[in-house]
Amino acid sequence: MPLEWAGSSPDLLLVIDRESHEPLRSQVERGLREAIRAGRLCGGERLPSSRALAHGLGLSRGLVQECYAQLQAEGYLVPRVGSGTRVAVHTPVRQPPAERPARLVLEFGNVSEDALTAGVAAVGDLLGGDGRGPHGRHVGRV
Repeated sequence: MPLEWAGSSPDLLLVIDRESHEPLRSQVERGLREAIRAGRLCGGERLPSSRALAHGLGLSRGLVQECYAQLQAEGYLVPRVGSGTRVAVHTPVRQPPAERPARLVLEFGNVSEDALTAGVAAVGDLLGGDGRGPHGRHVGRV
């Protein structure tokens, strides 16, 4: 059964599922990220101390400190000496991932060197006709 904990802010609610295959650290990081992105935690808002959060969730303080450090590195949190850890005023906005272009997978198997060279040269012609790829590098050299 998941453990729920509300911190110093009534809107901070983290759900930790110890039976999940997702590591506890990932669950805490994801929960805090989602709270920030959803606006449940606002810029400048103080988070519970690592000790208090760890105690409330039944986790080690080191694990919570690692989560805070990761979110600081990502720009979600900022440490303030004597004032604890706070949500960054300008949190990163993540764009949805762009669609990945289709990948061309070729299996050459037992292809002769001449056929391979001809195929690479044909690709070079498609890329620009002058044997140069999109970055000015020669294509078709084997």
